[in-house]
Amino acid sequence: VKDSIARAERQMKKKKKKKKGKGREKRQKQISQRKKKMERIGLYRDDGKRYKLNSLKKMDVDMARLPEKVKMLREKQALQFKFPHASDVSRGGSGTENEIVFMLKNVSVGYGTNDPILRDLSLSIRARDRIAVVGLNGCGKSTLLSAIIGKFSDSSLYVDESDDGQIWRHRLLRVAHVSQHHLDELVPYFEMSPVEYMRDVCFSNQDISKLDARSHLAKFGISGNLATHEMGFLSGGERTRIVLALAVYSQPSLLVLDEPTNHLDADSLNALGSALNDWDGAIVLVSHVRSFCRAFCRDLWVIQDGSLKIHEGS
Repeated sequence: VKDSIARAERQMKKKKKKKKGKGREKRQKQISQRKKKMERIGLYRDDGKRYKLNSLKKMDVDMARLPEKVKMLREKQALQFKFPHASDVSRGGSGTENEIVFMLKNVSVGYGTNDPILRDLSLSIRARDRIAVVGLNGCGKSTLLSAIIGKFSDSSLYVDESDDGQIWRHRLLRVAHVSQHHLDELVPYFEMSPVEYMRDVCFSNQDISKLDARSHLAKFGISGNLATHEMGFLSGGERTRIVLALAVYSQPSLLVLDEPTNHLDADSLNALGSALNDWDGAIVLVSHVRSFCRAFCRDLWVIQDGSLKIHEGS
């Protein structure tokens, strides 16, 4: 590097000694180019190519000539979650922020008609609600989420609407669900890449181009080789990002998350919490990570002894 700098300086001095004349502008341009070359000396990526000068404008002086820090910066920039807008029913800017999108009234839920898990449920979800559901393991949190998303056809779950019980959904309500065992659902597709899984499995009925698929996955940190690599070689956190990206692709108005944080590191948790806080849809979340719940949740639903207690604004 020192030899390169010295050689460039000698060439610059040699150019300056030549007498001024017809080619002055050309020589000045060459000198300017050599100065830029000196600024670039030593800035090489892992693949042997130089970093572009434009990329240096985004870094401070301490970052210069340190490819390791540049790589670290790029990794941190990838830890972002950019959610698409929710469907129209939950757009806060259209005057629907407090509009009810889902409601249960005097309803019991369980897996057997004789002994329901949750009794006399009465709850409502508004278009911009941020709700954390808490309770001991096995108390019925996932059962409650199944009732909200209407997951009855593939299980023995039932909802008792006897007497004055009622279930109501907004006619434009779109629900997306990330289950507690979301990573297990990817196991049969480990030989596929995230792009292939999105196009050929999750949205096979839609004409999604490879470019559009990669663009959407990149908004959740699945970019570059991660988008085309077999999912079996990806980490648990990367697979969770894939599941989240696919859950919101269809622009739901209600996002139901059942412990989505189990495989995310601290940076990913912060990025996800920030994105959910800014999102314009309703969220119902089950998570044991208190700091994550505090990042954006405003209401608290506590399940205990087969009943639900609602604390608004907590």
